[in-house]
Amino acid sequence: MSDSFKRSLIALAIAVGGLAIGGALYGLQGHALIRSIYEGRSWGALNRLITGQAEYGLETYYQKGDRYIIWYSVLIFLTVLFAQPLAQIFRAWRHHVALSPRKLFGGMAALLGAWFLLSALFDQPAMYNLSSDYWEHAAVIKEWSSNIWSPKDPFLSLDSPSLRFIPSFFVVAGIAGIFNLTPFQALGLGGLLNLGLLLAGIYLFTKAYFKSEWAPVWGLVILLTSWGTGDLRSGFYPLRCLFFVVSYPSIFVLALALITLWLAVQILRRELTSRWGYFALAVLTPVMLISHITFGAFALISVCLLAIFEPGVAGPLRFKVLISVGSGLLLPLLWPYFSFGRMILRLISYQKHWSKLPLSFYHLTNVLKILGPAVLGIPAAFYAAYKKKNGFLISGFLVMVLLLAVGAIFSVLTSDRFLIFAVFFLHLALIWAILEGEASPPRPSRSSTNRRFLQKGLHSLLALFFGWNITVAIFEFTGLPVQLIPQVPYHYSWSAESHRTISDLRRLAPFIPERAVVMAPDNISRLLPAFSGKVVVARGGGFFMSSEERDRRYADNKKVYSAETSPLEREELLKRYGVSYLLFDREHTSPGLMNELLKLGKPVGGTLKLLLVELS
Repeated sequence: MSDSFKRSLIALAIAVGGLAIGGALYGLQGHALIRSIYEGRSWGALNRLITGQAEYGLETYYQKGDRYIIWYSVLIFLTVLFAQPLAQIFRAWRHHVALSPRKLFGGMAALLGAWFLLSALFDQPAMYNLSSDYWEHAAVIKEWSSNIWSPKDPFLSLDSPSLRFIPSFFVVAGIAGIFNLTPFQALGLGGLLNLGLLLAGIYLFTKAYFKSEWAPVWGLVILLTSWGTGDLRSGFYPLRCLFFVVSYPSIFVLALALITLWLAVQILRRELTSRWGYFALAVLTPVMLISHITFGAFALISVCLLAIFEPGVAGPLRFKVLISVGSGLLLPLLWPYFSFGRMILRLISYQKHWSKLPLSFYHLTNVLKILGPAVLGIPAAFYAAYKKKNGFLISGFLVMVLLLAVGAIFSVLTSDRFLIFAVFFLHLALIWAILEGEASPPRPSRSSTNRRFLQKGLHSLLALFFGWNITVAIFEFTGLPVQLIPQVPYHYSWSAESHRTISDLRRLAPFIPERAVVMAPDNISRLLPAFSGKVVVARGGGFFMSSEERDRRYADNKKVYSAETSPLEREELLKRYGVSYLLFDREHTSPGLMNELLKLGKPVGGTLKLLLVELS
């Protein structure tokens, strides 16, 4: 028996013993600790962690506290104590099976793809968040698949186009129309296509930029799992969010951004000399801008910074890359499905009507919660600057932080996305630091010992967040409640109410003609067009209409469901918008108002919750 194997067994025995002792102590003292926290008798730091949760009750704390303490304790013990023996076992196994980084990346990608395939085929988590952009995308796919060449507004009975008539949805809608897929099946397919592009982009770019076979493996792990516990929004791409947003335009553009960066690296390093490379840069630029202007701006800025700061490149070659990217800036004006220039003007005009960004999102504590281990990329970036390496990574991080700050100062609605892009460059800095440490020759000195200690600590921390992100992803994928921020109640809509609403709308859809205008409550209006019919007002519909017209529609929609509205005024509002069906919620409608609404026509379909009335 080798000494290393003996040490591994000893470490495993210590870990098992520590878990057994810790479990025994927790069983004796755990509930007393939870009660002391709840009653405010424990340490101040523990009390602050529990602030704002008293409304849940002590019994809830027993359940949540047990789960979190056990999971986090086990995860920390396993990570810290098993990291070394598992690393030794992995190295021995890798040597035995001759595991190449390409095979390891392929295996990880296959597992990820299988997991997302299950989601696409059976239950997409994004469906059950009834306030998400998923429903806007589903309505777009439904409208576009039935009228691929001249689609109308997916929500409203208008001839105006939608902002979501983008290239990726054009492909998905075309496939849906050919194979008669539902919008939900089509979005599942679109999510798989986006995932494939994202994995390809990670592999190609990280391998080419870092010149390492192991870079894609580290890239996949760090980009998807080296995140903290913060309240992540649409556009963020850690594994626990990817299930909800994988079919979104932001992920499509992120994947294309990585592929575009790979092309730029190949051109700048003269590994791709064909003119097709420049042509591809010029074509990908408008595709990204049309699909998601914020992520498209990130891609363009990144490619330009790479062209400027990549070392050892001749000036004319840098200029050619910049010209190729710049030449594509005007091409979005040729997109036939909506006016790109008009879209920019509408975004500027809507800015003053949209609410300001919550400043709490920019608080240092919240930013650190989102960053998690990515914060270690900051010293890695400074170390790269000290070594005069990776000007691209350093400049990219600084530019994204600057844009984030400017957006916060002027309350630009989508400026929070630049935190995502800053994290992206920190992740790249982490990948570089790990590869740099592994490539450095060992030296028998104190500094070398300290470096190895830092490397093992970094690996252990990344392993901890890797396991934590996967655990939370499993919880959220299966619909189990996960309380990530104490002050924000768990709100993912994997609830019986969401299932019930979706089931009710599926049952009512056959009674609604394809182009019929339905007056529905606000919370139903954003869902209904994904099944059948058009509505009077919905978020995502009528993007190019004036803000005054949008506000008027919202006000009129509320008046119809108000008991204070006279029957004559209600009929006039319904005629104004050409409404032929009225949908209302029995549970939130008073008996008197329900009788008034039933006088407008005859019921043609209903469930325990919803009732559909065809107007006479």
